[in-house]
Amino acid sequence: MIMISNIKENLSEILNDDIVQKTVQIFLLMILIFIIVLAWKWKSLPPQIPLFYSLPRSADSLGSKIQILTLPVYSMIFFLLDLFIASLLYKKERLISVLLVISGCIITFLMLITFLKIVFLVS
Repeated sequence: MIMISNIKENLSEILNDDIVQKTVQIFLLMILIFIIVLAWKWKSLPPQIPLFYSLPRSADSLGSKIQILTLPVYSMIFFLLDLFIASLLYKKERLISVLLVISGCIITFLMLITFLKIVFLVS
């Protein structure tokens, strides 16, 4: 019980930082873009989507349209994990904490760009 209240306290402290607040707002905007594009283009997506560009061109580089959801899900996991770790470090190392949150937002941005390229390429 004490640990949960400590986590809440750390999160509320880091979320009071102006840079972190703006970064979280940008992150939420990007998640909203993920959701809007998915809702808009879902029916026009083909059953097989080129997702695995690191594999040679073949059927192995294709994924189902459900697998496109891994990009927004992984971006949320990375960002929330970065935010959690940053909240633990915030009292001792503010700069590293802020950089962690910003890097999580950058990862989300890169995944959003990849997602948009794939979706608009195939639909």
